[in-house]
Amino acid sequence: MSPKQQPPLTLVTGGARSGKSRLALELLDSARRPVFLATLDCSDDEMRDRVAAHRRERSPHWRSVEAQRDLVLRLAELGPQVDGVLLDCLTNYVANCQIDGWAEQAVADDIAAVIATCARASYQAVIVSNEVGFDITPDSELGSGFPRLIGAINQQVAVAADRVYLMMSGVPVRLK
Repeated sequence: MSPKQQPPLTLVTGGARSGKSRLALELLDSARRPVFLATLDCSDDEMRDRVAAHRRERSPHWRSVEAQRDLVLRLAELGPQVDGVLLDCLTNYVANCQIDGWAEQAVADDIAAVIATCARASYQAVIVSNEVGFDITPDSELGSGFPRLIGAINQQVAVAADRVYLMMSGVPVRLK
């Protein structure tokens, strides 16, 4: 199935190291001009090693775009020459917004604009996000606030998405 025949928006969620990125790459396997939107702020050697490992997983025809901030602008800049977009990952992007001091409603509004941009686009978009609802919530304002926010954001994207997958131990479970 070509990217044009694929649903325009897919959410892939799951726990850390569950295989989300691998599935997202598989979903865009037929894209001839795919773009990887990288949201991770690489602040240490471990993060840089993870990014390098993810790059090795992608075939060379993937173009990478740094998208730690201004995600709507990065999506809008892609243009019609792109036929597949992998946003990896929404959890990092939301964390970046929080670090920058954004209010929760501002984050939700920004994600609504991301969804609208993807809906109007000519490319298929796959968004990866962590499912943090399975994790232990730390006993602090920040510790409980972030899972609440990313949970609400994931629900917002899931409602708008044409397909939703939950990765469990490397196995994709289609929810929608």
